[in-house]
Amino acid sequence: MARGRKSEKIKRITKSDGETMKSIAHTGLITRSNAKKYFNLNDKRVELLKKNSYLIEHTNNTKKGLQTYYTLGKAGVDFIKSKTDIDFLYRGNKNQIDHDIKLNQAYCQMTHEQRQGWLNENQIIHRWDTLSPDTKHVTGVDAIVVTAEGIVAIEVITRNYGEVEIQEKQDAANALGCNRMVMINA
Repeated sequence: MARGRKSEKIKRITKSDGETMKSIAHTGLITRSNAKKYFNLNDKRVELLKKNSYLIEHTNNTKKGLQTYYTLGKAGVDFIKSKTDIDFLYRGNKNQIDHDIKLNQAYCQMTHEQRQGWLNENQIIHRWDTLSPDTKHVTGVDAIVVTAEGIVAIEVITRNYGEVEIQEKQDAANALGCNRMVMINA
């Protein structure tokens, strides 16, 4: 007996869907390969998320050549705001795709527990007075990860960074109470 066509409306957001969208909320984007490798999203599910406005697909030139990546669509943003504790989304920038891809890679490679302690740059900015009450906010870092062992700053360094910018990032990490800082070259 032939079965009818499956619905193209998403009835339930899976754990993989949610973790993928959280990844985008914290880093601005996710590559197709990271969505598959770290969150087990197959092409069929990605297409369904796109059709339902949870994800928007982009293709752009990067250091690694032409790359497909996803950002949050309207339904994805609504999901993050209503179903997670992520109060401020990372502000991605299409002019810094290589930077955001490196940041997303760092996020994806963390354990699930470590990801729960991730604060993105926009969250840090909005919480600066609480996180570092004794210092004036001048510059921040791309993210901090709060763990039982301490706080780790994450900064993706581009070729535009000189010694002054790197020192400013290290000063910001110190002001935020970070035990260490991980610098990643974009």
